[in-house]
Amino acid sequence: MYTFAKREPQILKWTITALQPDGVTVLPVDGCDSVVASLYAGRNIDYPEDVPGTVVPEFDALELEDTGEGTGTYQAALGSGGNTFNPPPSSNYVLVVDATLAGEPYGHWEEHAAVIVNG
Repeated sequence: MYTFAKREPQILKWTITALQPDGVTVLPVDGCDSVVASLYAGRNIDYPEDVPGTVVPEFDALELEDTGEGTGTYQAALGSGGNTFNPPPSSNYVLVVDATLAGEPYGHWEEHAAVIVNG
């Protein structure tokens, strides 16, 4: 489960890998055209087409950048630069990440997430 702290600057990191044809080797995927993340409240992770939830405005289509480390890691700042990340605390969130590579959809991932209050 991803955990995000409300009202605090933080970095979202996402790693993209690909299983190779040998069925054992996993290699990082760098150079995606786009990696975009959104956080949804009340989304049903098993049936998102029936219960899509509501996107959190401060965390809608957040563009992640390739870190350039050759590890398949992409990241974006959240809650900085005037973006106040302040949704209600709850464990009923879903993080949705979509990636494109060579102009084609590459991956779609949905993970449980929570928003907490620190301190």
